[in-house]
Amino acid sequence: MDECNGLDIMEIVAIIGLIFTIFSVFLPIRRYLKDKTVEYVSFRFNAYHDLIKKMVEPEEIMEDPVYNMKTGKRFESSSNQENHETLENAHIIQGKVYGIMVDRQIAVIFELRNFPEYFEVTKRLASALREQWKNEVRVSEEINYLLKYIDIYNGCCHKIFRFIGLSFISNLVINSKMEKLHL
Repeated sequence: MDECNGLDIMEIVAIIGLIFTIFSVFLPIRRYLKDKTVEYVSFRFNAYHDLIKKMVEPEEIMEDPVYNMKTGKRFESSSNQENHETLENAHIIQGKVYGIMVDRQIAVIFELRNFPEYFEVTKRLASALREQWKNEVRVSEEINYLLKYIDIYNGCCHKIFRFIGLSFISNLVINSKMEKLHL
């Protein structure tokens, strides 16, 4: 009666104990990884939306233009050309002067390449903004590069590379193609 199909009762108890031990270790690890994944997704979500905000939201360049004019204080920037471009595109909103910084927009557009999970919406936004900002040649050009990057990234060959775990090869090929476009 001490045996059950060739197994001793003590062996069965040991196997059950081993199974409980494995689950007691596995479940907290699984929970930790799930929490970290949720945290990472939330971080990426916030980072993406901050980039979009930086791209489209004007930056305050002068707090009180009337006060500054009375005191003789002038808006200064690193170069006269940048100063002229910034003031030319400036808007006064609630007594403050706001301007879109072209170099900041270009940098943000470039960084949007790092968010492939948002490429679908990025492509729609970039296409609409390219039309809206068609007078800003440098920004429109960077948007064109972004859209080309997304098209290459979504190509069948690159999807296969990423699916089989060779995303580094896909990235090398994409970056090589993008460098050729810049030349």
